[in-house]
Amino acid sequence: MREYSNEMKGTGREIKGKIKEETGDLLGNRRMEVEGKVEKNVGKVQREVGRVTRDIKDSVDRDRVSDSDDLEDIKDADLDEDEELEEIGPTRGRR
Repeated sequence: MREYSNEMKGTGREIKGKIKEETGDLLGNRRMEVEGKVEKNVGKVQREVGRVTRDIKDSVDRDRVSDSDDLEDIKDADLDEDEELEEIGPTRGRR
């Protein structure tokens, strides 16, 4: 849920701003209308920052899993190589 925190807060701020904007328009209160527009747009930016941040974190997590899989493949290959060496027997300089 935390990954979506900025997205949800941004959406909430966007809705709140839109309501304030419309209320200002209905009341003929230009200042309230402008404040609402500003808040709405700040919410849009916050929502998008949250989305981009989440996408980056997801991408990093996928890369970590991929790197972890690659590391396991390398470890498996090293184990296979050690087993082959044991089958061949001791080599000079190796105990």
